[in-house]
Amino acid sequence: MTEMQEYLHTFSDEQLEMFLQKLATSKYVQNQYFSLDQLKRDDVVGSLLVGGFKEKAAISKYYDVNVIQRKTFTEPIVRLPEFKTKTPCPNGCGEMLVRIPIFQPDSVQMVTKCNICDSAKLQPLRERMAMSLTNHLTGLGVPKRFLTSSFDTTGFKPGHLATVRDMGAGFYFYGESGCGKTHQLISWMKYAITLNLSVAYIDWSEFLCKIRANSTSYYDSIKEYRKCDVLFVDDFKVGTSYIEEYSYNFINDLYKSERTAFFTSCTLPHQDQFAMRIGQMTKQYEIQRI
Repeated sequence: MTEMQEYLHTFSDEQLEMFLQKLATSKYVQNQYFSLDQLKRDDVVGSLLVGGFKEKAAISKYYDVNVIQRKTFTEPIVRLPEFKTKTPCPNGCGEMLVRIPIFQPDSVQMVTKCNICDSAKLQPLRERMAMSLTNHLTGLGVPKRFLTSSFDTTGFKPGHLATVRDMGAGFYFYGESGCGKTHQLISWMKYAITLNLSVAYIDWSEFLCKIRANSTSYYDSIKEYRKCDVLFVDDFKVGTSYIEEYSYNFINDLYKSERTAFFTSCTLPHQDQFAMRIGQMTKQYEIQRI
């Protein structure tokens, strides 16, 4: 057994597994070969394990994480923003009426039609709805790629769906890049719009760039966001020590004002002050691709 192997054997299997996971995102992964002295000198195992166990402890303490496994998000189970009502068609055809929203700059007009009796009128109406929604989302800053995102409730807990549909809480979606987090975010944004709620889309990376360029822009943005009923934050991250203060102030402001917010991110924040707030404000779902 080599000296390196003997050193690593002093740790438990759980510690080694976490060490390897953390090592994959550290600077040492760029080095194909590194020495035992290097590991001991920089206390790589110790520092990575401490960070890993802190993150694990925060997740188990403050979050109630649910997992959704998906191959794709292209097969919608529930399509939004068109809704079926429980009201039968007055013409007696047996079909339930549907409500189709038409989006105006400052309001939503709901149009009620029958799929059978009004079939000739529905297609142009749906085209008008799609165009008005696309224009509305574009004006809010939603990227073109996600303008046609479909709504999919597969894998969600019914109780969570009921709470979020009433906007009593938001979702915090996290997972690797390309797993469909932003598609889910924009779909729920569409849903909020159909409830005639005012919404804001925040690209977190762009938001942080503005702060770095001009710190006073943070307070101007917060004033605008406070006017909205629901916020949709894409690619949230805590950031470095300088940015972390702004990130926490943002989360804390949402928490204190009891504002509903949805998030996407690559991970859940493990810092206690973030975990406590986000854990109470949202329902957390890790999205895994299979």
